Amino acid sequence: GNLIGVFIDDLYMMNVGTPILISNDYCPKSHKGCTRPAKGVLIEGFSVFGLSATQSSGDAGSFLCTTQKPCSVDMNDVDIRPMAPTGANEFHCENAHGYAGGAISPKSCLKPDSTPGSSRRLFPEWGV
Repeated sequence: GNLIGVFIDDLYMMNVGTPILISNDYCPKSHKGCTRPAKGVLIEGFSVFGLSATQSSGDAGSFLCTTQKPCSVDMNDVDIRPMAPTGANEFHCENAHGYAGGAISPKSCLKPDSTPGSSRRLFPEWGV
């Protein structure tokens, strides 16, 4: 399957476990005999702009993708803070690439694209 051109803009979340979680490597534990999928879902042009959140536990965000179908993600002006002052706060990436611009907190883990802004290539009328 494919997930192409998802755009999240101006979103505020409070007390969320992992505010951004993207995975094309999903395998539910309840499915007996399930192993990690070899192919995964194509995720391209997933964009998060203007997101503010507080996290209650876990990572600020996770982009977990397969080597066969790495994920393409854009982030701009993303601010995720832990609820507890000493809480863990980081992005976790596996086979994810894209553009991270504006103020990004915590630091992005995305591998830079050779041509940044996949969502801008898909939707140039957005002008972002």
